[in-house]
Amino acid sequence: MEHSDWVAQKRDEARLALTIELRREMEHARTRGDERRVVLYANQLLQADPLDVDALRERVRAAAAGARRPSWRATRPSWAGSFTRQVTTARSERASRADSITG
Repeated sequence: MEHSDWVAQKRDEARLALTIELRREMEHARTRGDERRVVLYANQLLQADPLDVDALRERVRAAAAGARRPSWRATRPSWAGSFTRQVTTARSERASRADSITG
């Protein structure tokens, strides 16, 4: 076995071990109802394999479940409110321009 084959084999083994551990931790977080951790672990799985449909589904499910909880909105990052205001302002400006053109 060449050195590069050995390295590739070890890399694949490490990636598999990481994936197994992340799935296990994601399951534990789900059973505890810790949706934030589920999203975190799913994101890490998706970094390892962007085509992991199960991880993507779990991420979407957990994010939707967490978004329904008031505590998530209260503890969102400080930039989130500013970003939301910027998007809302840009949308209203765009609507105003469209009205002035058509009106």
